Amino acid sequence: MSRSLRESSLLNTTDYRSLSVGSVPTNEYLIQTIEVGATPEASVTFSLSGLEEIYRHLQLIYTARTNRSVVYMDPIAMQVNSDTTSGNYKYHYLTGDSITVSCYNGSLSAGGLRVGNASSANSTANSFAVNVVDILDPFETTKNLTTKVLSSAMIYGTGTDNEASFTSSLWLSSALVTTLTLTPNSGSSFTEGSRFSLYGVTA
Repeated sequence: MSRSLRESSLLNTTDYRSLSVGSVPTNEYLIQTIEVGATPEASVTFSLSGLEEIYRHLQLIYTARTNRSVVYMDPIAMQVNSDTTSGNYKYHYLTGDSITVSCYNGSLSAGGLRVGNASSANSTANSFAVNVVDILDPFETTKNLTTKVLSSAMIYGTGTDNEASFTSSLWLSSALVTTLTLTPNSGSSFTEGSRFSLYGVTA
């Protein structure tokens, strides 16, 4: 049995085609990696064409920073199939730092699933928020797409040091997922060093 794997980067690109299982044991389920280089990127897109025959779930692991110039974090929106209609997405968000615990619900202004946070330009220099996103049943056409996210970021300057959050999101459609596009909700671009890796889960 063989799988088609592709690892791509905005810094460089490497393609793997028809690799036998076991030939790349550390990357067997890695679908694609995208890293932002010196030129900021307004968005990052993953194409999922053909993956419905291989994987049941997906997992996105990323570290990110944006050019947002106020506060210390920037929520990240993940648009499904280029759908930017804010009302088609809902989220619940639970967050805590060394002082307070808060919870919110709603929709992002950018339109998209809320899939964690990026550090902003005001956060500690060279710090990047880290996020683990479980994308559940993206190829199932009898129910809505859901995600769950664990996120952590440094937020120096607000009187606290770090913030951790748990988020669940919903896309109000049962269409087959073919593309996922990540964009900053408030900033205009991801900055150098942001890195996004998409993995497949077979069961």
